[in-house]
Amino acid sequence: MQRLRRTSQVVGVLVGVAWLIVVVTTPVGRWMADRVLVVAGGGETPPGWAAVLLYLSALVVVWKGLALPAATLVAARGERRVRRHASTGSVVSAGLRDVWISAAVAVALGAVTWALLDVAGPWWWMVAGLLGAPVLVGATALAGVTVRAGGRTPVARPVLVERLARLTEQACGRPVPVLEWAGTAGTSATALVTGVGQSGAILLGRTLVEDWSDDEVVVVVAHELAHHVHRDLWRKAALDACLLVAVLGAAHLVATYVGPGLGVEGRQDLLVLPMIGLATWVAWWLLRPVRLAQSRAQERLADRYALDVTGDREAFRAALRRMAAHHFAEERPSTLTQMFFHRHPTVDERLRAAGSQ
Repeated sequence: MQRLRRTSQVVGVLVGVAWLIVVVTTPVGRWMADRVLVVAGGGETPPGWAAVLLYLSALVVVWKGLALPAATLVAARGERRVRRHASTGSVVSAGLRDVWISAAVAVALGAVTWALLDVAGPWWWMVAGLLGAPVLVGATALAGVTVRAGGRTPVARPVLVERLARLTEQACGRPVPVLEWAGTAGTSATALVTGVGQSGAILLGRTLVEDWSDDEVVVVVAHELAHHVHRDLWRKAALDACLLVAVLGAAHLVATYVGPGLGVEGRQDLLVLPMIGLATWVAWWLLRPVRLAQSRAQERLADRYALDVTGDREAFRAALRRMAAHHFAEERPSTLTQMFFHRHPTVDERLRAAGSQ
């Protein structure tokens, strides 16, 4: 199931990158820009906001119109091959949800970029990075507040609740909410940490709470608590913020030095938006291994912490095997797959580490 979803995501990214390459390097982009200027502004130059939003929306609509059928086809072939619980219908349903979210995000980011190009000129990328960094950090801090609403309830097993309360006090010196989480459609997480400081919480999937033993739940919670103790979410947000500035700087260089050769006529040309979007997208994905390497390192430390705190290696190994079965985790993924897609070490690696300590 993980492989099927990942493949569908990759298809969406590749289709998007291919579409932006077509827009930037062929007359398609200029033709679309000219049509939009006529429809939205009567040929007004520089483009007004109506033209900008229409242009961004048209780019996203074509991208999603191409990506969804391609992802569905890949999912159908993958379903026949793996014969697991994931279905073509589930991939299509998730894809339709993704259309609305990613389309809104893409249009919003494009609009912000256009505004910064107008206001900050050649320093738009630095301003965007300085604005984006606190947004990333703030989103991390506020995540714990939002989990209190809807679909989250306290764990209802009294003995387990008492053990978890002692564990959180021992780890953090204060109670940390451990909540049963219904999740959302298309979500397969069994446990996760959210928020920082007083807003932090541990979310446990309903299946985990209902079916797993107390010992297994305790080691899972201990692992998630390690992320609070080590301030991992803060570290992740800080790295993402630094990489964001670097990515936007790279996009600025591409637009400045490559853009004129491809017909981009300055910062007030609509074609600059897909060029910046393409450069940003590619650079962010190229830096993805850096972000995931940090995540895997944090997960290794969290595993070690859970074993040190609980001392229950057997429960830890049993929990790992359950999670691997739940997520249909690949036992021996390729090095490239690990670099670009795995937030956790492989199950084999984690089991070996647990057995050797």
